[in-house]
Amino acid sequence: MLDTCHVVVTGSVYDYYQNGNLQGFYALIDCNGKTLNFEYSTNEIGIRIYPTPIHYEVNLELLNRDKNIRDITIMDIQGKVIRHETKQEQTYKYKMDVSDLSAGLFLVKVKDQHGKTYSERMVKY
Repeated sequence: MLDTCHVVVTGSVYDYYQNGNLQGFYALIDCNGKTLNFEYSTNEIGIRIYPTPIHYEVNLELLNRDKNIRDITIMDIQGKVIRHETKQEQTYKYKMDVSDLSAGLFLVKVKDQHGKTYSERMVKY
């Protein structure tokens, strides 16, 4: 179990002039500054999460409509998986009930049918 001393750092840079890609990172750091988990990706901007902030439902939409949502993972700011769902239907967008989640900042990871992962932050109030 993680204590309150851990922090999640996320960030991204949109590389418009170079190749139109989004370069992002996610890190879990402990109170001594040690990195416990780090992920870095260079992906096209591929997911839209709305509305912002979220209250009862969140809409997840892959921007490339030729791709389908397969797995959805929601993690809290300590890196703990709060929810994981696998989808069988072929759709590029999905509406999820999040009314049971407490207010806070979450990291949402969506994997498409080819295994490519898209990440975005979600704020719930």
